[in-house]
Amino acid sequence: MTDIWSVDEHLADILRAVRPLEPIELPLLDASGCVLTEDVVVPAPLPPFDNSSMDGYAVRVADVEGATREWPSVLSVVGDIAAGGGDLPTLFPGQAARIMTGAPVPPGAQAVVPVEWTDGGRGGGPVDSMHAASAVRGGGGEVRVFRPAAEGAHIRGRGSDAPAGALALTAGTVLGPPQIGLLAALGRATILVRPRPRVVVLSTGSELTPPGEPLGPGRIHDSNSYMLTAAARPPERSRTARRPSPTTRRRCGRRWRTS
Repeated sequence: MTDIWSVDEHLADILRAVRPLEPIELPLLDASGCVLTEDVVVPAPLPPFDNSSMDGYAVRVADVEGATREWPSVLSVVGDIAAGGGDLPTLFPGQAARIMTGAPVPPGAQAVVPVEWTDGGRGGGPVDSMHAASAVRGGGGEVRVFRPAAEGAHIRGRGSDAPAGALALTAGTVLGPPQIGLLAALGRATILVRPRPRVVVLSTGSELTPPGEPLGPGRIHDSNSYMLTAAARPPERSRTARRPSPTTRRRCGRRWRTS
């Protein structure tokens, strides 16, 4: 009597005949689900510069020390700093700069006070959101700060996520959404991976009829090939990446540039 193989024996027999696919360079989104074949090292500090984690005002710590609702610190606003901005004012004693989340922290600033801790430059009590832009383009006016801030408050320091030279991902990692996002943050547009294998499912049996066709005498619908194909195929997901159109940017105007 012929010996019957176990599932593990069948699997081992198949794996003995399988060899890893040769690595290929793929765009990031095409590499999702693939296996990384190289160690990835952080090429530069991440983030690359000190930046604000809040909408608010960049300040010097000494200028807001002891600030309260009854006795606010009143500071001159010397600039607007949007995310992506590069022209940064230098803060001197008694000065503040309006700053957006993700914007670089200007020279001289030691902390960021959230806009909710201020009057937003409107001359009243605490506000709950940042208005579209300062009254005077490039800064101007005053802001009242109602709470003190410790040095480094609401600032994401250069390299605080990962310093240059740190190991970001190791070879053998399966690339999913978190890994793809990390690679994009590191500036990688392509990555060396082993491609996903192509699987061919062959269904045999003279009794089989494709689904959707009528059954003849002694025939059954083919179900195993569909089940196996579905098991071998990763779930399909649609993906889109859109940038605002020039028309949208024009309509947003100043609000687009500072938000």
